[in-house]
Amino acid sequence: MLVEQAGWMRRSRFLGAMRYHRAWMGRLAGWCLLVLLAGNAITIVAALAGAGDLNMEGVSADFSLTIALLLVCACLAAHSRTRFLLRFGTARFPVWLSNVVALFLGTAAFLLGTLLINLAVGGTVLALSGAMPDRFSLTAYTEALPSGAALLGYTLRESLEQLPRQLMWLLEWTCLFYLLACCLRRRRGLTLAVVLGVPFVCFMLTLMPFIRETTAALESGTDGQIMAMGFEWMQWLARVARFVTEQWQWVQLGGAAVSLPLSYLCMRTTPQP
Repeated sequence: MLVEQAGWMRRSRFLGAMRYHRAWMGRLAGWCLLVLLAGNAITIVAALAGAGDLNMEGVSADFSLTIALLLVCACLAAHSRTRFLLRFGTARFPVWLSNVVALFLGTAAFLLGTLLINLAVGGTVLALSGAMPDRFSLTAYTEALPSGAALLGYTLRESLEQLPRQLMWLLEWTCLFYLLACCLRRRRGLTLAVVLGVPFVCFMLTLMPFIRETTAALESGTDGQIMAMGFEWMQWLARVARFVTEQWQWVQLGGAAVSLPLSYLCMRTTPQP
């Protein structure tokens, strides 16, 4: 079985595609990490020079920046990088598989890199806070959490505990973003209309009755009716927040499960360059 799998990888050029993705994605992620590190270093140097103070609230991985990088890499992988690989007659399935796997592994490594950079910066701030407490400090946004070295250790443990969940989210967003990038490459206008227009129309249709009732209450209603309408708005917003908190993870998982095969069906129509 292992021999057959190794033979398939050689014939399909999957490993070669992975090495190619590692090269370009590694350079892009490396430059982003270098810019992030340089920005933190400039902040520390500015605080040392007396241009301001630096307070850190602990250590965490930068998931939002990772998601932004994932979207950029997905668009590149679905466009020029895919076409480059198909120039050499590689079958479409291993190219699609290498795109998805490389996107996830590359951005997962970037996520870990942001955690290490924040840990290094936090350790530097902690060391400098002893000599210059007026310029450097490591304190949390709430008094319920510790400060100093205890805060650094606490937030590091919390970040490591959240890491498996973040990696799971990253895998789901990889599937979603790669399908989006494949669709953007082929039908940009239609894709943007569906992605932006459909949620907007659904949102407006849901809000329309509330908007009409609110407008009528503001024009001719009493103070009691206006207060009742405000209470209904608060209830509606609370239901939306509760849905996002309780159900969005399943919506995201279902969307990722559907996006994965759809991205292959979309990608396999890529013409041979």
